[in-house]
Amino acid sequence: MAGIFVPFCPKSHYQLACDEDLKEALRLYWFGHHWSFQSNIADLSLREAVVSQLQSSGAWLERAAKAHAPAFQWFVTNTLDKYVSFHEDFSSLIYAKDKKHYEAIYRKTELICYFYLKSYENSKTLSIRDTMFAYNAALPHDYAIAAVHAAGFSQDELGALLEESENKGEGEALIVRSGPDNIRMGLLGLKYAISSYLKPMLVAMKTRGDWFDKKYIPAYLKQRVEDRRFRFGPEVKPSSDKEGKYDIDLLVADEQLGRLYFCQIKHRVATLLPHFRDEFDEYTRNKQLDHAVDQLMGTKAQFGKQIFVDKLRKSLQKAGASPAFIAKVDTAFLERSTGFIVIHTIENLDFAVKDGIAFYEWNTFRNLVRGQITVFTKESATVMAPDLRGLALDDPNRLSSALMAWSATHGDDNPLHPDKQWFYALNSHFQMEEAWDIKLWNRRIGSFRGASLAFPIM
Repeated sequence: MAGIFVPFCPKSHYQLACDEDLKEALRLYWFGHHWSFQSNIADLSLREAVVSQLQSSGAWLERAAKAHAPAFQWFVTNTLDKYVSFHEDFSSLIYAKDKKHYEAIYRKTELICYFYLKSYENSKTLSIRDTMFAYNAALPHDYAIAAVHAAGFSQDELGALLEESENKGEGEALIVRSGPDNIRMGLLGLKYAISSYLKPMLVAMKTRGDWFDKKYIPAYLKQRVEDRRFRFGPEVKPSSDKEGKYDIDLLVADEQLGRLYFCQIKHRVATLLPHFRDEFDEYTRNKQLDHAVDQLMGTKAQFGKQIFVDKLRKSLQKAGASPAFIAKVDTAFLERSTGFIVIHTIENLDFAVKDGIAFYEWNTFRNLVRGQITVFTKESATVMAPDLRGLALDDPNRLSSALMAWSATHGDDNPLHPDKQWFYALNSHFQMEEAWDIKLWNRRIGSFRGASLAFPIM
């Protein structure tokens, strides 16, 4: 921490060093978490909208789940898409050997989503304030096993979930038995439950990574991105070891800015990092992410090689880039107009920068290239279009600043509006404390706290 925190009077406290780059790094760190927080609020609105829609149509949740009603399925597919990055519309692209795993994942997601909708439905009858559910947590309550069966879930499916819950650590169980005919839900967030309970099944999908970067993402971008500013080209790799070590999973042409983005794509199973130490360890030591950075950095040594330039042009032709743009691509163009991006599935590493490479969570990246943000309320889902013209995708600093400025110009209906951030602002700070252990012959005999720092980063 030398050079980052400096003491000031009184000596029992620290202050942040006056370093603009450091303060900007803290702002980016905050903004990534702020973006995730707003996403949680949208999830809450979506859940409320689904329950309200079912109630207004006179449908019971159990009947809707059993009949695979559109509103229920919408919630399931949105949950799977957002938390696992598996989009049902593109499931046909999953490799045959992993089809059965995906089907099992989808069915378990239906069961977990049923419990969370049931919990929220019950909270409405108890007049529980929505602030309790800001992180999509379930309400601890007893539910009849008969109701679960009425929703179309078999005893084997429920029994498997109960058995898995019994093997979880304290506070990590989704459901437990509370009697011969009842089960009790724990106070567990939907995002955490999905990540925890689907992890073994995701690990079993041996071709998951290849499907994600070679099949799903290219197909999604081709079908769902209407902004003609971007063109998306297939992977660019060396034909042999003699060409060097590099790997571009996705090539993005930004014809508006005259810029190329080399992208690495990583689908991670462990997507939730609950503590700063976990985030720091992932950012600094994760081998998969470090390898992605190395693969992108390896392309710089190829800029002067004609075989590399030809491969880029071929990818751009397949992407449908204009002949004028393709003609610009040469060594000089690459040296001045290339950006590097890692697309991943870890929400806590959103809008991050490492060694000059931008890190975006997949949901954020697709929203940026679509130029759209969907705002959910109980009544509707509204698509908003922030003005991101002239901003490079590999510049999270300017993009995050522009998004905050854009949100400040919109009315109270926008959940990103600064006027709605007062509570979060009060809790947005970086805190550090010294802790000293007193040891005698390597045996701890006491401890005391030293200087501290609390720095607002909103």
